[in-house]
Amino acid sequence: MFKNNAVLKWFTRVGAILIGAMAILLVPNLSVFDAELLPEIQTRTATLAEPDVAGNALSDVYGLASATGMDAAEVGSALLEALHAKKAGGLPASLTAQEAKTLNGGQNLDKAWQAKYPAASCNSRSNLDCFYELRAQITETPQLDARLLSQLNRYDLIISKEHFVEDVYVLDYTSPLPHYGLLMQLGRIRAIQEFQRFGFAGLVESSRIDMAFWRMVLADSQTVIGKMVAQAALRWHLYSLSHAINEEPVVGDQQRTHLRQILQPLSRDELDISEAFNAELLTVVENSDDFLKYLAAQSTLNGFLLSLMSQPVASVNLYYRSSLLPMYGVSKLSGRAFLAEAKRFRKNNKLSYLNPYNLGGRITLQNPWPLVDYLGRLHDLSGIYSLVSLQLEIKSSTASVQDAIAGSSFKNPYTEKPFSYDDVNHTLGFDCFNNRIVCEVVVR
Repeated sequence: MFKNNAVLKWFTRVGAILIGAMAILLVPNLSVFDAELLPEIQTRTATLAEPDVAGNALSDVYGLASATGMDAAEVGSALLEALHAKKAGGLPASLTAQEAKTLNGGQNLDKAWQAKYPAASCNSRSNLDCFYELRAQITETPQLDARLLSQLNRYDLIISKEHFVEDVYVLDYTSPLPHYGLLMQLGRIRAIQEFQRFGFAGLVESSRIDMAFWRMVLADSQTVIGKMVAQAALRWHLYSLSHAINEEPVVGDQQRTHLRQILQPLSRDELDISEAFNAELLTVVENSDDFLKYLAAQSTLNGFLLSLMSQPVASVNLYYRSSLLPMYGVSKLSGRAFLAEAKRFRKNNKLSYLNPYNLGGRITLQNPWPLVDYLGRLHDLSGIYSLVSLQLEIKSSTASVQDAIAGSSFKNPYTEKPFSYDDVNHTLGFDCFNNRIVCEVVVR
């Protein structure tokens, strides 16, 4: 009997300790104690542009996957209206597979030609031979099917548009994105097609048109993903032009002039993508209850426990202060200053377990979203513009390659010193911000 009483007392004490610990962790995280949204967050999210501007390609890109014969812009508009209606009704701004199929008049309608030309989706950050691979595939299967020809007509219409402004007011973490990837694939196929039909001049002209569109997207887009897609599209074209320059025995004066116009360096405004952080903020604010779930990589159980110890608005404020706010300034820096400053943002945020308030939110946000890596991609892109410009200079120069490099105004964006040259492999390059990626061109 005494043993039973002792065991009971032990369990009672342990239970009391556990209840007390849970109270310490959970009571401060009751919703009544959540923070107020920082006023500066409200100010920043109020500056976003409305998508209803004349000449906006947004609806066309949303409707790009629709069936042949349908009006892509009308399909895209209907899709956006459906998302707005769901959001207004308190539902996730997303479509079921059946809803998407009905709106588009089918599903996976581009799958057949994409299977023929897989290199159309090649990542030029990790593969410098994307141009050669796609050219080989199109050469092997030159007869474009009816669906692809129809899609190329849509592509031609889209890239003639004057603006690309996303509807950030409807986005949540479940929303479908515009068909960025499909549009990029079509642009690459069009470039190869023009190269095969009209040679170097055809590639230069096709690149000029497509690159002008994507530089417009780089300026107009209100989202980080939109700007990252733009830099990826531009990067592909730069490497393609580099390959083609090498294949040309002589680049004539007219083509050299056209190339110099295409290769105009990125401006400070194009490198500064801080306005896209405002759209990121808006999505986080309007979906604060789902924000931590989206970021968390924990199991369902851990995620549930962390949510009990989290405050949604306090987490939004913390995310803004620790991850986004510093990036507004870093985004405006030159390549050299950016490299020096960026290193400290690759470290995890400091975390104290002694304070129970929003502990779950602070644990989830300990590993910051790698925005600094996205900024690095743009500085890499700026450097590749300079690489290809220098390659063109070398092509037309009578000086040695080393002398042409030393005397050129085109420099490494991170060091502001001459680019490196490997005279064994004939490569001209610099260290990308992410050292797993290669930033170089071949000079012949």
